[in-house]
Amino acid sequence: MRLATDPGEHAVTRDGALVRRAQAGDTAAFGQIVTQYERRVLALARRTVGTGSADPEDIAQEVFLKAWRAIGRFDPDRPLDPWVMTIAVRVARTHGARERRRRMFRLNRHGDEQPQQNADTPATDDLWSRIDRLLPLEERLALWLRHGEQLGSNAIAAALGKSDAAVRQMISRAHAKLRDALGNDDRQPDELEGVAR
Repeated sequence: MRLATDPGEHAVTRDGALVRRAQAGDTAAFGQIVTQYERRVLALARRTVGTGSADPEDIAQEVFLKAWRAIGRFDPDRPLDPWVMTIAVRVARTHGARERRRRMFRLNRHGDEQPQQNADTPATDDLWSRIDRLLPLEERLALWLRHGEQLGSNAIAAALGKSDAAVRQMISRAHAKLRDALGNDDRQPDELEGVAR
């Protein structure tokens, strides 16, 4: 038996053992997976829905429900991290699209549909709040996975279902948009590492 020497390999081995137990119906093992990823999934959900009506906890619950239902099809010899984050991104996209449709047309007092105006809130000074307003969902997700989760472009590509080159281009475009929009703000897009809500 060969011992894992790479920390990433050790994580795959440890996660693989949890996955195998969960595949055998061990709910405590799946609970450990939830505990391991809950903070990250909630952070991604918050990044996606912002101050919308969707609740990040509801999104996280849906992510882990989908993961539980699909755990039997997951290969325990593969890294768990990209799989969980891919599910999170897909659920967040669905909720984000639903929220955008709701926000676009709200009923006014007379029952007429009209686009909702973006209101400035005290949170507009927060860099991520500004990013939420400035960038489309796909670019926000890519930035959050890169800077908030510190994933590499290959893992982001897997989570978003895009090529590595497309992800690098998307992040570069998002940085350029932010540099243009933020102007002389002290916090530039390159300094997003570790900035979280």
